[in-house]
Amino acid sequence: PGRIEISVNMSADTVRWRSLLTRKVEFNEQEGIARFKFAPNWARQLKIAIWGAQGGGDTVSLRRIRVYGP
Repeated sequence: PGRIEISVNMSADTVRWRSLLTRKVEFNEQEGIARFKFAPNWARQLKIAIWGAQGGGDTVSLRRIRVYGP
């Protein structure tokens, strides 16, 4: 992936996405892992948008996504 956006919806009544993080994906060269940290937030829904393959390719691929609490 080239860029990522992480958003949360905190509302029970209507969906109102609030962006927590939007940035370029940078991988650790030794592990091949990209980590994203942001302030803890309570949420009913979590949305992760991933787009634009690095190097201009047409395919975006992932091996795994892990979400950790504080």
